[in-house]
Amino acid sequence: MHRIYKLATISMLAIALAATPFSSISALSGSEFKAGRIIDDAKFYGAPTMSISGIQSFLDSKVPVCDTWGTKMHNGVTRAQYAASKGVSTPFTCIKSARDTVQAKSPEAGLCNGLPAGSGTAAEIIYWVAESCGINPQVLIVLIQKEQSLITDDWAWPSQYRIATGYGCPDTAPCDTQYYGFFNQVWNAARQFKRYGRDANLFNYRAGVNNYIQYNPNANCGGSAVFIENKATAALYNYTPYQPNQAALNNLYGTGDGCSAYGNRNFWRIFNDWFGSPTSCSTEITDTRVHRLYDAKTNKHYYSTNTCEVNTLVSKVGYKYEGVAFNSFSADTPNATPVYRLYNKSTLLHFYTTSQADVDHAVSGAGYTYEGIAFFAAPPGTQGVAPLYRLYNPRTFRHLWVGSQVDIDFAVKQAGFIYEGPTFYVR
Repeated sequence: MHRIYKLATISMLAIALAATPFSSISALSGSEFKAGRIIDDAKFYGAPTMSISGIQSFLDSKVPVCDTWGTKMHNGVTRAQYAASKGVSTPFTCIKSARDTVQAKSPEAGLCNGLPAGSGTAAEIIYWVAESCGINPQVLIVLIQKEQSLITDDWAWPSQYRIATGYGCPDTAPCDTQYYGFFNQVWNAARQFKRYGRDANLFNYRAGVNNYIQYNPNANCGGSAVFIENKATAALYNYTPYQPNQAALNNLYGTGDGCSAYGNRNFWRIFNDWFGSPTSCSTEITDTRVHRLYDAKTNKHYYSTNTCEVNTLVSKVGYKYEGVAFNSFSADTPNATPVYRLYNKSTLLHFYTTSQADVDHAVSGAGYTYEGIAFFAAPPGTQGVAPLYRLYNPRTFRHLWVGSQVDIDFAVKQAGFIYEGPTFYVR
């Protein structure tokens, strides 16, 4: 019988074994940045994803203690003394405690629904603007951070609030003073993001076509043609008209070279770190590396070939990234063997096999649900591969996949597992 298999990323249940641990590395890599799809429209536009209290809690979490009076040291003096030398006096106001006047705004077709005059906290302003203009408040939070680092700054200066979102601040001229002020900045940025979509033909970067995008304000640094996939990504380029070069992507949390620009890279990176992937996880195997993650709350390990899932589990669910467990094969490798994944919702356990007979038995007789191809392995005898061995614990009903005799010995002698032999072959 011919089957069309739907991918499901790998999820293995394991125990901590006395083997060489995986190296702990960042799950987010610059290689995952896609210039034409920085963020999905669904993540950028629409109803607020956070309440006012949710936004406030998030701001509180980023700066638990504000250095209001500048008592911490900076460049050999207190922050208060350093600020005074620049004409700035205490107290410093962190964004979790900031307030501003709200100017009355009239509704505009295709842009924002307007707001009444008043005042509010930073969290309230972010929410009100997001709701009025149909922009995800997470987008505004990330924008504020990538422009002025206000979300994490524990001794913020008034100048940072004046240009909180960088609106009206071109690279080649001073900022336009008519747009100064926290509310003014957040409102105009959100309104402009909507205008980029409504009046797309008026702006340089458009979705659905190739766009030449520079790496830096200096044209001599070059650029490349980028097919922009959606209006949200086009909006980001119209707001910040540069893409990161390879040097900026190679050092994702640092600096690149003299031709690097960081605005859109930082937007993508911060969104990933704080709110999960800005693009929806695909239903494809995105990597031949099989990544291992660990959830301390459930004592479960997960193995995944989907880098989007890895980023989401680490940044939003609380998994710890433990590294690459082993290397699998691509689907077009000659004689590649699919490894099928099954899940038992009664026991919350997953099972992996290359055997169609195992699949049929598990589904028909053991209460498992077939979830698709997890990754591709190699058939026995393939040069340059090593076996993964399967073990079974009759007390917990858990299967375990390991790659070394040391792991086998430990699992059998110390953890009550039964050795069941090699199951598939990997690199």
